[in-house]
Amino acid sequence: MVVSGACFSPGCQNPVIGQCPGHGKTCLRFYCAAHSTDGLCSECANRKHAEQEAQRIYQDYLKTAEGLFVPGCGTQIALFSLGFGIMIGITALCPAAMKTDNLVPLLIVVGICLAPSLMIRSYLNSQSDKQARAISRKKPHFYEFFQAYRKEKLRETRDKSNKLARNTLLFTLAAAAAGAAVATEAQLYDDVHTIRKKLDQG
Repeated sequence: MVVSGACFSPGCQNPVIGQCPGHGKTCLRFYCAAHSTDGLCSECANRKHAEQEAQRIYQDYLKTAEGLFVPGCGTQIALFSLGFGIMIGITALCPAAMKTDNLVPLLIVVGICLAPSLMIRSYLNSQSDKQARAISRKKPHFYEFFQAYRKEKLRETRDKSNKLARNTLLFTLAAAAAGAAVATEAQLYDDVHTIRKKLDQG
């Protein structure tokens, strides 16, 4: 292939061997063997290498952050909310099935089960922070990267928990409405039965 023009590098007198297509954007500069790499002029080649290196570092930081991340308690809390909503629904449908004396111990047990999870998570988070700071000595700005990563992951967990909580609320309201309807119908039946009984006695 015959290539016309001069090498893009100032003062270079070497014969031109190709024209750079560019990396990320059109370049079209002519280059010589000394100022090119893999079919790109040296500037585009350097830019490509820098982007690849940045991507490699990002993937390395991401993998390290995934190993340090401590999942939030959003799922446990959401499940607690779901269970509590179910209890309210059952109470609305059948008040005799769930009395206050039965609910209080159950709530205490659930709270006792959640407390250790929260304490363990707090401890593990502090350990993760220490490890992230130590890693930052070898990987610049890793601690800041980890904080941003953890914030985003917790936001995702919170969004999922909020969705579950909304579904729980809808279930609770539906159950309460159904319970109220059943209770009203039962009360009406009792009233009619009482009136008939009094009429029969009269």
